[in-house]
Amino acid sequence: MTATEILKHEHQIIIMVLSGARREILSIQDSGKINAEKIDKIVDFCQNFIERCHHAKEEEYLLVKMQERGLSSDREPISVMLKEHREGGGMVKAIAEAFPQARTGDASAIASVSLNLRAYVGLLQDYINKENNVFFPLADQLFTAGSTGTAPGLRKA
Repeated sequence: MTATEILKHEHQIIIMVLSGARREILSIQDSGKINAEKIDKIVDFCQNFIERCHHAKEEEYLLVKMQERGLSSDREPISVMLKEHREGGGMVKAIAEAFPQARTGDASAIASVSLNLRAYVGLLQDYINKENNVFFPLADQLFTAGSTGTAPGLRKA
């Protein structure tokens, strides 16, 4: 498997969890309560798998290699990807911070969990779509392009 194939496979796993998160968002809307056990598992998955594992692979390996092949980290698409990683990480942090109070039934904290979870799910859905359909094909092109290793239209820095 290529690096992008591995990351796409991880996206499939993430999408399954996002589906469960969407169900929890609807449940919170309907009941005004959270299922602490489910939210705890969703937060754990987001913090450990998505943020620490999946995004770390992209940032520490894939993006570094793409920069070596001529893409600048301060321009699109890398700058957008990193910005969305930071935004998503902030949303997960907000969910985790509100969770203890939400667990006790605090309506404001429950609303914060729901709002941030909804925003995170939306961000990741768009993000995964961009990666799978734009960013990863670019990465594949960079890694298979001619002997210079530079994709057509890009100059090696």
